Amino acid sequence: MQYRTVGTTPKPFWEAIKEFPTACGDVGWAAVHNIVQLLGHFRERGWPVLYPYVSPKQSFDHGRLSDKVPAIMTVAAKGYEFVAEVAPREKDILLPKKHPSAFFGTPLATYLIEAGADTLVVGAGEVAPAAPPAAASAAAWSTPSPITSACWCLKTPFMIAPRPRMRSISSTWHRNMPT
Repeated sequence: MQYRTVGTTPKPFWEAIKEFPTACGDVGWAAVHNIVQLLGHFRERGWPVLYPYVSPKQSFDHGRLSDKVPAIMTVAAKGYEFVAEVAPREKDILLPKKHPSAFFGTPLATYLIEAGADTLVVGAGEVAPAAPPAAASAAAWSTPSPITSACWCLKTPFMIAPRPRMRSISSTWHRNMPT
């Protein structure tokens, strides 16, 4: 997760977007705390952690996506830094991306195939639009993909709702999510 998604400190949405127009504020920081737990769970077991992240936008990145969401072209350099609490560690795999899906234009599928992965756990900083495309792409590669709903942050509660078959890794994390 990057500061562009949550802001540099927890604050309400309308304050967070003054710092980064792509931020979701307090709800993002609630997801950060849950992602810390999820990362701990994976690292204790020696499971791989892959970090698809938004690469900094340059003037030549202007195109259809920035036409739809012009604010993505105005994020300051600090916004592209990883949130300290969930920053990658030495053995984590970093996957820079220019578009919402972690699969599109990245070597993610190659890493999953090489690792013999049979499941992809998706914990997204901002569920819309990142997590559903990643889960759908994983399904296209025949990889089950539970989306950890407790690790999402939504700018509004109306963007997406988990389907009954999507369940979090731990009901404890789910119960701790703000409503």
